Amino acid sequence: MVFGLELALMGMGTVFIFLVVLIVFTTLMSKFVDYFEHKTTQLAPSNVQNNDHQAKPLNDKIPDKILTQVITAAIQQHRSYRAKR
Repeated sequence: MVFGLELALMGMGTVFIFLVVLIVFTTLMSKFVDYFEHKTTQLAPSNVQNNDHQAKPLNDKIPDKILTQVITAAIQQHRSYRAKR
């Protein structure tokens, strides 16, 4: 009985210590990434003069009828794939 209790406490202690170490390393890694992300955002130009490289929404280029057909075909393909499984 005593041996089982010791074994249980040893196992729970091991898991607890592992979780504490995991939390500490995750916190340190988060601070490390935030530090370097902050440095890289400072190096990037804040006011870009040329806006040609920015993505434009697809809705301006694709007519609604074609977009509806594409979405319908995708849904049919998905349903036929799921039916085969």
